[in-house]
Amino acid sequence: SNEGDAGYTGAALYPSYAISDNFGLGLRAEYFDYKEGSGDTSFTAFTLSANLKAGGLTIIPELRLDNASDDIFVDSDLLPTKSAAQFAVGVVYGF
Repeated sequence: SNEGDAGYTGAALYPSYAISDNFGLGLRAEYFDYKEGSGDTSFTAFTLSANLKAGGLTIIPELRLDNASDDIFVDSDLLPTKSAAQFAVGVVYGF
């Protein structure tokens, strides 16, 4: 927290479940609240991820959905919006 009415609060929960030795799912839920002066913006985010293992290779696809109380994101037309979605794939090789 900063001086005055500024600062942030947040929490996250990340349950995961190993369906087999080579496949697992996880869901991360996050909440953030940002205060600055008289303004207050809150965010929620949900990320669904999978872990696919083959030998030393792990592939991690993720789908993330963000939502805010204010228009802080931009859509494909570059117009302000309260939500956003992203997809990413991570690749890890351990040796």
